Amino acid sequence: VEKFYLYNNSKDNLDKVIKGLRSFNIKKPLWPWMKTQKTRFSHCNLYMQSKCM
Repeated sequence: VEKFYLYNNSKDNLDKVIKGLRSFNIKKPLWPWMKTQKTRFSHCNLYMQSKCM
């Protein structure tokens, strides 16, 4: 795996965790909506696909 996209709208200090994983290519798209995991997966599939190939 060369890149990770993490969708998150919780308050669990994900930014702090990501800083500890600097050796990995982690992107955190803005996701302010309270939607299901299926919606996030669909969004990532549609909008990030060209960046992952």
